[in-house]
Amino acid sequence: MRLRFFISVVATATIAMATTGCAQGEAAEIANIVDSDTYVELYQETVVSFPEHLPDGMTFPDTPPPMEGEIGRGNAAGAAYFYWVCAWEDIYLTKTDSSTRQTAMDAMRKFPQTEWGSRYYDDPDNVWGATLDAAELGDLTELRAFHESDCSFYRTGDGA
Repeated sequence: MRLRFFISVVATATIAMATTGCAQGEAAEIANIVDSDTYVELYQETVVSFPEHLPDGMTFPDTPPPMEGEIGRGNAAGAAYFYWVCAWEDIYLTKTDSSTRQTAMDAMRKFPQTEWGSRYYDDPDNVWGATLDAAELGDLTELRAFHESDCSFYRTGDGA
């Protein structure tokens, strides 16, 4: 149930990215749609000046995951933010050092308040927070499920 909700949140955010500005008419909607080349350029601009830090020794892939069809402008930054949070999820799921895990937890808790998250992420039932609370108590089930369902770009890029 939570996994489906998270996927729904991501889908809703994607739609919102594609349609932000519709109140100003069709021209504003079209301005928020980019082609594949622009999507890659926007991603590359995002990772060059990314405001959060990745785990030590990690870097962003050169290109974002491929997308087809109408691509919302915010998807480029979304790819970078999901890569970032997935990297921290991986650290939390695979490391045993308590200090390292706490750093990962702090980063994951920050995700909804990041520049991208505050604009596009919608989680009124605090599913993400509840998942992290459970992880801190030792139940990694939902965090693993998020990592499996939402982090394929991370796992096929420079990540694990």
